[in-house]
Amino acid sequence: MNLGAVIGLVLGLGILLTAAIMGSADTGGMGSLWDGISLAIVVGGAIAATCIAYPLEDVISAFAGFPKVFGTQGFTLKDVVQDYVGLAELARKGELAKALDEKPDHMPFRLGGIKDTCRMISDGMSKDDIRAIIENKEQYRALREIKAANALAKMG
Repeated sequence: MNLGAVIGLVLGLGILLTAAIMGSADTGGMGSLWDGISLAIVVGGAIAATCIAYPLEDVISAFAGFPKVFGTQGFTLKDVVQDYVGLAELARKGELAKALDEKPDHMPFRLGGIKDTCRMISDGMSKDDIRAIIENKEQYRALREIKAANALAKMG
């Protein structure tokens, strides 16, 4: 679990709760601070404004990133190195096809890019073509993430 996100969430909720208690002391209780209609207008309006400003795909991908904030990566840098070393050892033995079909021990979702590159190399593609393909993939990934971040910024 991401400790920073948890601390931020607890701290933020604590501050909001303290402010709500202090603000409700004069008005007769916490219930006076909660209004379902106002909540619906604020949350619904924020989501609607975001959907108007950005394509639905970008809004959905922005919401899909929320679980990543509180989750852990599930692997360490040592795991990454071990998976790359295992891939390199199989390739050195001439078992590149086997290496590309096997799932790595620690992070099967992360080696997709390197496996694609190994396939391009084994298919005999030129170095320049491989470089262009990899750079384009990275640029499009960065653009997708920027779009999702911009959608969240608009919602804020």
